[in-house]
Amino acid sequence: MNGSPRPQEDKRHLAAFLRQLPAAIEELNSATEELLKSGWQDAFRRRAHNLAGALTESCSAHRLPQAAGVVRSIGSLIRLSAEEAAALRDALHEKLRELLSMLKDLGADAKRGAG
Repeated sequence: MNGSPRPQEDKRHLAAFLRQLPAAIEELNSATEELLKSGWQDAFRRRAHNLAGALTESCSAHRLPQAAGVVRSIGSLIRLSAEEAAALRDALHEKLRELLSMLKDLGADAKRGAG
């Protein structure tokens, strides 16, 4: 055996991931909202960025490239400095909320598609 998971195991892992995906997306959404309300405080920025990084990796590992791309975009915006975020405040808030909405839709679509 070459050590790679069997197809049935892949399906079970994907199903388990998809069951947890809405909660993970909601956690990232909450962390991002806290970041926006905080005025881009570093502790909130680090938490949201760490969540985005973990979710990007998980989506990629579970072959959800669209979701991974959206989360990667969210992470890129979260990496902006406080000064950059302040200069782009309204547009940044709008774009983050738009991306999070897209991510929720992609998560729901993925879960329906696997069901």
